[in-house]
Amino acid sequence: MLLREKDGYSLPTVLVVVFLITTLLFGVINWLFFTNLITLKALSGVKLKAAAIKDVNEYLSDTNNTAGNIKVNSNTFYLDLTATETNERDTLKGNFVYGILPTDYFNNALTITRPNLRAAVTGNTEINGNILVTRKRIVKGNIYGIGSTSGDYLNGEIKVKKTISAKLFGDSLLKNIFNNRDEGIVEKNIFEKPVFTKKEADSLKGSTIYVNSEMRFQGNFLKSKTDEEIKIYSRDNVNISAGIQSNMFFYIMTDSSITIEEGCDISNAVFIAKKGIKIEKGCVFKNESFISNKEIIVQESQFNYPTVLAVYTEAEDTAQLKNKIEIKSSAVNGTLMLVTTITGLPKNKSKIFIDEKSKIHGLIYSENNAEIRGEVYGSVFTFNLLYTTEDKEYI
Repeated sequence: MLLREKDGYSLPTVLVVVFLITTLLFGVINWLFFTNLITLKALSGVKLKAAAIKDVNEYLSDTNNTAGNIKVNSNTFYLDLTATETNERDTLKGNFVYGILPTDYFNNALTITRPNLRAAVTGNTEINGNILVTRKRIVKGNIYGIGSTSGDYLNGEIKVKKTISAKLFGDSLLKNIFNNRDEGIVEKNIFEKPVFTKKEADSLKGSTIYVNSEMRFQGNFLKSKTDEEIKIYSRDNVNISAGIQSNMFFYIMTDSSITIEEGCDISNAVFIAKKGIKIEKGCVFKNESFISNKEIIVQESQFNYPTVLAVYTEAEDTAQLKNKIEIKSSAVNGTLMLVTTITGLPKNKSKIFIDEKSKIHGLIYSENNAEIRGEVYGSVFTFNLLYTTEDKEYI
């Protein structure tokens, strides 16, 4: 047996101390290793999240984006995108929801806000979802040339609420847009050429220009990564030439009208025209807003999500009592909105019209009339639901 001497320690004591120190160092090294591993894992997750957000944003802003890692799940009131990102060790799948949750009104397939409603159902009407009305007075009717509806037209229930607000948004929602002309530097940036091309656009990135005469967009406008929005305020007609491809950021507002000729493929733009917007056949849009103080007329075109088409009606102005959004042989993924200063005026004939060959995925919101002959996958909110012939109007 070894005994501790006056100036030394026994061997077992030394071994115990060495063991404790070694164990402590091993524990610290392991702690540092696993902490570093967790940190690297977290950083990998952050990088994957950043990559997912980047890909989703590129998808939303670029109509030509066909990334295989983005899966689109179409819903009625919002866009659900699933992005899948991978690296050497990890895989991340993220869901991105764009839009807002619907109000209780928009949870219904159809909401009619007209007080003391007396309604009739006719033709090949089919409703999957609930109907919300002010009175449960819905009967089967018949319009000459259309025929009566089947007995099982409704796959849902009829709900009654005595008072339903006909206006969910303030007039200022659209009215202020037309009063938002930036006059801060008027007369300093006057664009006088009749034709606007990519060359002019490249030299005007981030600028605001003013146009006093008719102008025409000509050629393609494909953005670079550093592109900034170009604001154009015009007092005359704006024409977009046939076949144009554009994904640059444009904000175009005119006191007159806008015509988008056939075969255009446009994204990332806002079009505002006091006297109307006309869209010819074969056009494709994405991430667009179309706003008018008179009418929006669409022929054989496709609007990908997100799209907003909105018309504002001042019911006090007799010239605006026939304002309309007219969709023919087209598909719209987004929102159609008709806002009016006064609801329920018999003389106010403004309406949203959807023909038999059109499909709407999203929301139809009308504070006046809606005439829907096509298919709607989403919700319809309107003061009146009507049907018109050459000489009659059925409400």
